[in-house]
Amino acid sequence: MRGWWFAIFLLLLQPLAADARPQDAVDDIHDPAPSLAGRLLVAAPAMGANPFAHTVILVCGHGSDGAFGFIVNRRAGKIEATEGRKGLEGVPVDMGGPVGPRLLFLLTRAEEAPPGAMVVGNRFAIGNPEPYFADTAGRPSPSPAMLVVGYSGWGAGQLEAEIARGDWLVVDADDELVFSAPDEAKWTEALKRRGSEL
Repeated sequence: MRGWWFAIFLLLLQPLAADARPQDAVDDIHDPAPSLAGRLLVAAPAMGANPFAHTVILVCGHGSDGAFGFIVNRRAGKIEATEGRKGLEGVPVDMGGPVGPRLLFLLTRAEEAPPGAMVVGNRFAIGNPEPYFADTAGRPSPSPAMLVVGYSGWGAGQLEAEIARGDWLVVDADDELVFSAPDEAKWTEALKRRGSEL
């Protein structure tokens, strides 16, 4: 069982309204755009005053119905001590996005994924960090890993329109950039890599 967090993403990617066209309607046939899942969105330098300015986002799901991902370079603070979160007390947490600001996620490499995690692009995984809250004995935390609170989401066609408008640059992701680089350096480093890919 994948857990409640996976159900949230399934709901996020569902169409917002039923398709009213007849089943036998003839449409233009187009090859679907390749999924950006497992790649990075880098806020373009020209992006003005915007909550997403200077962000780097790991895309975790992308299809015809929308997209979602996590900001990986915006520190939100540290996990506070509570009775149920002893195992993560003091662990740094990043702000994954403005949607679901009370939801906490574990982001790690696919090979370190906890049971039931959602694998992204055969390289990353999104899991539920709750198993690590109360008891860390015999339950080592994955490494490398990061905790994110909330997520970023786009409706059908919204992300594609923002990329076409020049709001986002798309860059290949790797462990070093996502997990190891300091948050304050990730945006600059991602822009450098974008330049090397052109």
